[in-house]
Amino acid sequence: MKRLVILWVISTLALLLLPVVFSGVTIDDWKYAALASVVIGIINCSIGPVLKFFTLPIRWLTIGVFTLVINGFLLLMASKVAPGFVIDDFGTAFWAAIVYSLVTWVGGLILAPAED
Repeated sequence: MKRLVILWVISTLALLLLPVVFSGVTIDDWKYAALASVVIGIINCSIGPVLKFFTLPIRWLTIGVFTLVINGFLLLMASKVAPGFVIDDFGTAFWAAIVYSLVTWVGGLILAPAED
């Protein structure tokens, strides 16, 4: 449970970093970032695997690069659902998803290593 809370905080902080890096991303408050972090988690756990399954042939052909497109689409979808979190267009969502993924991945490795 402690690891889950740490990962949630890392995800929230990664979202708060996005408006600093990208002018097309807006987050009204840290509370909205925390809520958007939950929405992103729910979308990634529910819709993400279905999209990744159905796009398996194109992901295989592109050696996994198409996964970045899917992640951008899922982040854009989360911005449409979560209040106080806005991404202007798909191009911004694409690059923001890459930054978000890298920050959460590195933060998780450092602050919440997986237990054996």
